[in-house]
Order: sequence, then structure tokens, then C-alpha cells
Amino acid sequence: MNIEYSYRIDGIDIAPKLDNLDKVITRVGFSYIGKDAESGFEANFFDRLDFIHPDPENFTPFDDVTEDECIKWVEDKWTSVDMAKKSIEGQIESKINPMFKPVDTPWGEPMIDNPTAE
Repeated sequence: MNIEYSYRIDGIDIAPKLDNLDKVITRVGFSYIGKDAESGFEANFFDRLDFIHPDPENFTPFDDVTEDECIKWVEDKWTSVDMAKKSIEGQIESKINPMFKPVDTPWGEPMIDNPTAE
């Protein structure tokens, strides 16, 4: 597999006021996405990080925060990258080589779409 990884910001929570600062980003929800260049399959790992101690010296006003800056905060703080990569690799591997793939019976009966429905 040849997996390329990227981040996507899925959500942001704020504290309207914190440590005399306005609209402080306190939590970022994000997906770490892996796409296998060979198979084209993609998988992701969702996580959240809390940012509850803003640094007034390096504070970026909410309306000035960019996606790239938010991703940089995640990259700098997130420590589960190796675990996420293993999860993504496993998800992609199971798409390439599935354990359970529905097929018609060997005697020619087509697969039933929903065999437990009555």
C-alpha cells in the first residue's frame, strides 16, 4: 500500500469568553484521512483535541483563524498518529481483501438482498 495522509477539520467548539479573551477555540474535531494511491481506497480516523489554556501572547482572534492554522495546532498536539495510521491501514486492507463478500450460491441461486427480512 502507498497511503497518503491528510487532515480535515470537522468541527470547532469555543468558549465565548476565557481568560479575558473572546471566542476562544477550546476543542477541535478532526479526521485523519488516508488514501491508498494504488487501490484508490480511503479510510479515516476521527478524534478531538481540547485547547483549554490559551496563550494570550500567541492568541489568534477567532475570525482570523485559518484552516491551515487549525490543522497545524492539531499536528503539534495530537499524539495518536501511529495508532491512527494502523487503524487506517487495517480499514483499507479490509476493503482490498474483504473477509465477508456476498456472492451468489455455487448452485446458481442469486443472493437474497436481505435474508433475515420477512
